[in-house]
Amino acid sequence: MKVKDLSQNIQYVSANSTMAEVAAKMANNKTGSVLVQDGFKYVGVITERDILRKLLAMNKDPKKTMAKDVMSSPVITIDSDEDIELASDKMAKYSIRRLYVTENGRITGKVTSHKIAKNIKYLFAGGLNSSLR
Repeated sequence: MKVKDLSQNIQYVSANSTMAEVAAKMANNKTGSVLVQDGFKYVGVITERDILRKLLAMNKDPKKTMAKDVMSSPVITIDSDEDIELASDKMAKYSIRRLYVTENGRITGKVTSHKIAKNIKYLFAGGLNSSLR
């Protein structure tokens, strides 16, 4: 199974967005992460874990703290044509739960460890459960 088979849509915010704006975007889009964009380049990612550890646990004001001050960098990517086994190995190597999917060098989606885990039985059976996409 290829990474592109499990790729999901991405959300992004400006590097100068406040963390209050970031959290609202994540909640409104029901996502656990957003890419951080500076100009035309993705420079980082913010996850729910980043919000907990780098914002709330540090008692920072979400209305004054910028995305660029909380994001994790660099953005770890994987080509859409790679096998999900490689994606899983890469997540383990970097201790992360999501990879950003690229096609022709451009980020087009993301794949999560949760999505891989939901479809793991289909790896062994040789199919894909389209209802889990």
